[in-house]
Amino acid sequence: GAEIGMSGLSQTPNDRQEFNLNSLPLPIIHKDFNINIRQLHSSRRIGTPLDVTQAQLASRIVSEGIETMLFAGSTVLGSANTIYGYTTAPHRSTGSVTASWTTATGTQIVTDTLAMIQAAKNDNMYGPYMMYVPSAVYTAMGADFKAQGDRTILERVLATSGIAGIKESKDLTASNIIMIQMTSDVVDMVDGMQPTTVQWETEGGMVVNFKVMAIMIPRIKFDYVNQSGIVHFS
Repeated sequence: GAEIGMSGLSQTPNDRQEFNLNSLPLPIIHKDFNINIRQLHSSRRIGTPLDVTQAQLASRIVSEGIETMLFAGSTVLGSANTIYGYTTAPHRSTGSVTASWTTATGTQIVTDTLAMIQAAKNDNMYGPYMMYVPSAVYTAMGADFKAQGDRTILERVLATSGIAGIKESKDLTASNIIMIQMTSDVVDMVDGMQPTTVQWETEGGMVVNFKVMAIMIPRIKFDYVNQSGIVHFS
């Protein structure tokens, strides 16, 4: 800790952070598609633009794969070399919601939110926090906080001190609620390669192949005494 003094001249202990070694696989997330050379030359010769929908879709699928890994992790190299996500990270704070958030009252959801905030503070993580909820829960939070009220459950939770935002995720199911302190000592992304498209020919040049690929791996962190800024209630 820091020392308190009037002059600031006293020498404080010279500390150095200590780290344990953990391996982190760096897999490639990728999606392939191809175009027949006849179609390509026809487009160039006549001037008809190619439909680039499949290229856009391949890029989106890769991005969604990265997002899925952020929430669920991956065991692409087996359980001994696990990539952890928000719902699988060791040492995350866990708990139970009062009731399923798809049917819970606004009061119950606020009560659960406060419990999650307190769980984070118990690990010396003081926010601000980003909350992620399943799509069905996000839709349900559009209901009135109370009968004939003037704001929704979503607006009421966002008014809670410390909550910076609420986002829906297709990678969360049932009432799995995640709250994260969005700082680099809690989670960051290993950015080995941004989504990139590579191209090559096969079948004697008759087919032009494309691959959208990326190396972007979540790195979940916790401190030396296993405190984490991730709270997972279900």
